[in-house]
Amino acid sequence: MNMKWLKTYTEIQFNQLENYIKTLEKSLKNESKNFEEWILGEEKQLSEFQKEEFFDFYSEQHQELSELFPNQLRLSFFIICYSTFEQSINAISKNIEKSHKIKVSDLHGRGVIRAKNYLEKVADFDFSKHKALWEKIKDYNKIRNFIVHNYYGIGKSEEIENVSPLLKRYETIKVDSSSEIQISETFCHEVIKDFKLFLDSLFNSTSSK
Repeated sequence: MNMKWLKTYTEIQFNQLENYIKTLEKSLKNESKNFEEWILGEEKQLSEFQKEEFFDFYSEQHQELSELFPNQLRLSFFIICYSTFEQSINAISKNIEKSHKIKVSDLHGRGVIRAKNYLEKVADFDFSKHKALWEKIKDYNKIRNFIVHNYYGIGKSEEIENVSPLLKRYETIKVDSSSEIQISETFCHEVIKDFKLFLDSLFNSTSSK
């Protein structure tokens, strides 16, 4: 796959991811809204005693629709986004290595970090304009590793302590009282925007070489 087609394919992937999260977030909000409206309608027909039993019975379903399902969606979405970004930057590196004696696999490390080091140290890509963006991507790398190695974000106390300082830099992601990572819809859109911006800069750099 040449760089032009790789760029097009990458853009399509991230556009699909954007549509995916928007569609599912909207669907979950509608489902939650409909459920809450049904609850309010049923409540009017119940006595005070029946209400208490009624709300106890449906409280778990309400929590699933309003909190649990949206967060599970966002955690999964973030992992998919990161994997797509990793595949994209690796594909760019593998494409570039065709013009160099040193291969990506010759460098230490793995994944996104090794691919970036290859592009910078071997292919002479200039990342000076995107230092802040790269720092965020390194944060995403650490957050991703924490999530996948700790049962989707549920970590032991010492592991939470290690990742907490990093999470405090972001208002759109937090660890709750159950030591579980909670991701907002805004965070998901920030991640897509950052990945697209970084990859666009790479593709623009390759076209100028």
